[in-house]
Amino acid sequence: MRIVNAKSEKVWVVFMPHNIKDGKTCWERVFCWVLSKLHKNFSHVVVFKRSIYPGNVIAVNTCSNNISIEELSLKQLFGILTNTNNTAVVADIQIAPIKAKGLLTCVSVAKSILGVTKASIITPYQLYKYLKGKENGRKESQTKHADR
Repeated sequence: MRIVNAKSEKVWVVFMPHNIKDGKTCWERVFCWVLSKLHKNFSHVVVFKRSIYPGNVIAVNTCSNNISIEELSLKQLFGILTNTNNTAVVADIQIAPIKAKGLLTCVSVAKSILGVTKASIITPYQLYKYLKGKENGRKESQTKHADR
């Protein structure tokens, strides 16, 4: 059975900087190296969707080793949205078939929730640029890496 929303639904897509300084295990060192290649303020993305309970939202947060789905209050969401290190975009959910190929990442999960099927979007910054109606962010993100 497939459930389709009759009306357009808005979600908050929040882009965040990474906060891992250095890794102790081999996997953590590889993960830190990957993070160092991403745009400084766009290395993670979390999607927040309205809950069926008034005054709450559902947070879908995919990390390197798990998917966290939790309910937060609007006050908690407001704290996340007003954090000056985070960048938020309000987006519409588009109903689209899920095409899960390759790694399960925060970006791939956010794209699935939003119905974004563009395969060239693989980083949080590229998804941000796409949602803002610009190109996928490759050229701009490469030039901004020199600013670090």
